[in-house]
Amino acid sequence: MTKILLVEDDEIVSRVAVWRLQKLGYEVCGTATNSADALKAAKEHPPDLILMDIKIAGPTDGITTAKMLKEITTAPLVYLTSQSDDEIIRQAAETQPAGFVSKPFEDKDLKIAIEIALRKK
Repeated sequence: MTKILLVEDDEIVSRVAVWRLQKLGYEVCGTATNSADALKAAKEHPPDLILMDIKIAGPTDGITTAKMLKEITTAPLVYLTSQSDDEIIRQAAETQPAGFVSKPFEDKDLKIAIEIALRKK
């Protein structure tokens, strides 16, 4: 079963995403709301894929956290975000994510992004 680390600081979005991921047949091996917790979770329970919000709690955003995660894991990263600002998307694209899923999202969009990311790896 594919193990996914979810980095999302909105508790309701996180709970819904975990439920949806489990319903789609994925294992959520960890959740985090900030950069420090994301790095710790990735080290303790190595994921097969990371779902990362661009805006997360704390001083470090999801883009910077994604760069740090690339130093400790080869798991592909998919941004799960409501951001549509061109500059933020450009900065996120520089981290070479395996995909983007816009919030609010449908199950099929989430599954497609995850499966494409896993196949790219």
